[in-house]
Amino acid sequence: MTTIKVDDITNVAGSGAPNFSDGLKYNGTALSSINKYQYTSSATEPSNPNNGALWWDSANSLPKIYINNAWKTVALSSVDLSTIILHGGDRGLFAGAYPGQTNAIDYVSIPTTGNAADFGDLLRSSGYMTTASNRTIGMFAGGRTGIQNSTGFDDIDYITFATLGNAANAGSFSVTRRANGQGLYSNGYAYVVGGQITYGSGMTGATEIEYFTLSTNITSIGDFGDLTIGASNKLIGGVAQDTSRGVLFNTNSYTSSGSINYLSIGGTSGNSASFGDLTVARVQGLGLSSRTRGVYVGGNDGTSIGGADTANMKTMDYVTIQTTGNATDFGDLDQFRDGPSGSSNASRGVISGHGGSGSSTNSIEYITIDTTGNGVDFGDLVIARNVGAKGMSGAA
Repeated sequence: MTTIKVDDITNVAGSGAPNFSDGLKYNGTALSSINKYQYTSSATEPSNPNNGALWWDSANSLPKIYINNAWKTVALSSVDLSTIILHGGDRGLFAGAYPGQTNAIDYVSIPTTGNAADFGDLLRSSGYMTTASNRTIGMFAGGRTGIQNSTGFDDIDYITFATLGNAANAGSFSVTRRANGQGLYSNGYAYVVGGQITYGSGMTGATEIEYFTLSTNITSIGDFGDLTIGASNKLIGGVAQDTSRGVLFNTNSYTSSGSINYLSIGGTSGNSASFGDLTVARVQGLGLSSRTRGVYVGGNDGTSIGGADTANMKTMDYVTIQTTGNATDFGDLDQFRDGPSGSSNASRGVISGHGGSGSSTNSIEYITIDTTGNGVDFGDLVIARNVGAKGMSGAA
């Protein structure tokens, strides 16, 4: 027979004696020291609190806890932003090329220099794709293959950053975006901005900003708002972002523009607005971002699109994302890059692709986004590329 030895059996619920299944009752008293969970939000001090009770003092916007017969104010310290990655991650991807000679995806570890390695393949060979990502999954969408008035795509591929392998299909755009559309991400949503719909003298572009859920899957929601910029073809050279604002570089036409616009992100509706101007107007650059700064990298100044090298293909400008105004010179790329691809984590951007004069290159360089300066050699891609997907980053 089992024997249980205790000093006292006390009714924890309050006054009276505890009940037992055999119907016997034993005398007992309530345990007055037990803590019952209490939480109060009020402008006045709660009455009769237990130890450990919580009170939000709404009159003074202070959190307090009851300890040994007194209310103690809880000090809330600031969070060290250097410990938080607001978007993106340390695995950077490079994918596709124009005019569509590869569907291969390469990846690099952004914090450490070195050569890229094979990640897997897209479902199609394409260049000029629109990309957006959180730290878990990334989407490659739209784009085109061939040259000039070649067919564009409206389908969307996606990958999971932590798992090497081929892309899978995730649906399609509401319209075909052949080139120079850009993607942003915030608060579970991917936003697809601008992009060329038709080619030629009467080319048209996407005014509608389309948005998607981007958490563990990709689902089109529909119309977010409109680009309010003037040119009809709505080509975006590159983007940078923090968690509440996307900066849209070169928002005008294929003949290049210095205009910068911005878009409030994280919500479910909004239109673009004017931000400022680049130091040099140029098309087909690349946008990179840290927590506070956006950098517009490379691009063609419009004097020789797809033609001879120009000095402005090395130009880099930067802006402070939350402060509207004109861009400032950042430094120079190590190589000419007209239509580069790349990605960034919270502090470093990696850049590759398109060496100018329509050529491809496998060289990668990097910059420290919050410190102005020139590009530095990083390593090499698995294969040489020209205008591929703009690039994205996530957690390995």
